[in-house]
Amino acid sequence: MDGARRLAAALGLAWRGRWRVQGFWFGRNVALYGELIPLGAAGEVLPTLRRAEAMSLSHLWRMLPWLFHLYWGVFVSADRRPHSCARCNC
Repeated sequence: MDGARRLAAALGLAWRGRWRVQGFWFGRNVALYGELIPLGAAGEVLPTLRRAEAMSLSHLWRMLPWLFHLYWGVFVSADRRPHSCARCNC
């Protein structure tokens, strides 16, 4: 029983810590952007995120392997302004 109490206490501390960090970021997002998850601001920076219609579940399912393999390549290379490449000489 003592081990179960220690586990419960450790999980409780982890849960509270998570909410402290998460709550800070959610509060910051609301203060800066007016929404918990700033999808509107992300859509202004990356207009390709805005679609005329939502992607169907079957289309998303077909694209899922591609997303796992190319996530960083697609979103890092989306910003190809000259100043972004000048720093890394790519």
